[in-house]
Amino acid sequence: MNNTKFGIALLMAAFILLPGCLLVPDSGEDSGTTVDIVPVPDDVPDPSTYVCNPLDGESPIDAPREQGIRGMLYYLDPSQPHYNRVEDYLTYGTFAQAIDRTTGFATEIALYFNQLFIPTRPFDRGFVTAGGQTLQTPNGDTLYEYFAIRHEGRLQLGSKPEGLYQLAILSDDGATLKMDFGSGMQTVIDNDGDHPTRMGCAVLPVEFSSEDKIPYVLDYYQGPRYHISLIFMWRPATETQDEFCGRQGNSFYFDSTQDPPAPTVNYNSLLSRGWEPIAPENYLLPEVDAVNPCNEPAPVISGFSVVSITANSVTLSWDTDRSATSQVYFRKSVDTIDNLTSGDGLFYSHHVVTVTGLSPNTDYVMRAMSSSSSGLTSESAPRTIRTRR
Repeated sequence: MNNTKFGIALLMAAFILLPGCLLVPDSGEDSGTTVDIVPVPDDVPDPSTYVCNPLDGESPIDAPREQGIRGMLYYLDPSQPHYNRVEDYLTYGTFAQAIDRTTGFATEIALYFNQLFIPTRPFDRGFVTAGGQTLQTPNGDTLYEYFAIRHEGRLQLGSKPEGLYQLAILSDDGATLKMDFGSGMQTVIDNDGDHPTRMGCAVLPVEFSSEDKIPYVLDYYQGPRYHISLIFMWRPATETQDEFCGRQGNSFYFDSTQDPPAPTVNYNSLLSRGWEPIAPENYLLPEVDAVNPCNEPAPVISGFSVVSITANSVTLSWDTDRSATSQVYFRKSVDTIDNLTSGDGLFYSHHVVTVTGLSPNTDYVMRAMSSSSSGLTSESAPRTIRTRR
């Protein structure tokens, strides 16, 4: 699994604070540094053990930390049979794990989603993270086919009105929904099996009050190639089932030849009849998960400062209010295109970056850039800095 790595942070003992957009001349001595260890926050898991939004590069959102969907990934060994029931994937598949850097033990890899909305598309586009990586097994195989994801959480109305709601799943391949109304999980939707995108509907409507946070488990598997789709939908209940319940076809709901897939007249007909994908505000994590590490706000940058200057390098430091990555945009003041230093993939609350390969006695415009674990990015105000002769 392509995941962000986590490391210890460096603390600089002293640095030069530059107010405004000050031009720093080619003078001053290189300052020394001291190193300290910043402990990992108690409420954030090791980033090597989770992946944010592995659905078509879905953008991270600045949402309450308890919102979201928690997923667990299962995949088949090439020697295993190709099952056509999601329960078999969960029973016989391999559970994706990583080595927790804080404990050294194998731990589950959690997938965190904003919502479940994958319009029908070709299988070979894979599941792509917000960082652009295709979802893979721990041994590096791209997850095009023969895998399952168990999605868990709680449903709430959010801003929607109280009342009865009909639930449905568009999926290719199989998906099942179970909900706990107080007496344990019971099946609400059974859309299991190998099939093109099919609308599986709940037989009975579900009543929601403004206080309800109903636990659910939505299991999904992708079988043999061709297409992938998963959309969890609802609408205010009507007296009859929708006419599309049970209807299927890879081009029935979306035109998968377009990128992104385009809704067809049939999907738009669903929307006109009150159906809509369940929105991010309606998903809460399972009660046992207090924090969604992917719903982390962009870091706040402060104290962007010059530590030292040579003829060919500039060392900069800054702080963030949460652990974040460290990179610097830089360019000659006479240029218009920025360069970006390479990142080490580690997370710090105090940042020190040395920009190298610079020309002597030259003015450069530089600004700090840090990203939180959710992928949201902040930049500092620019500084104009002259290298030494």
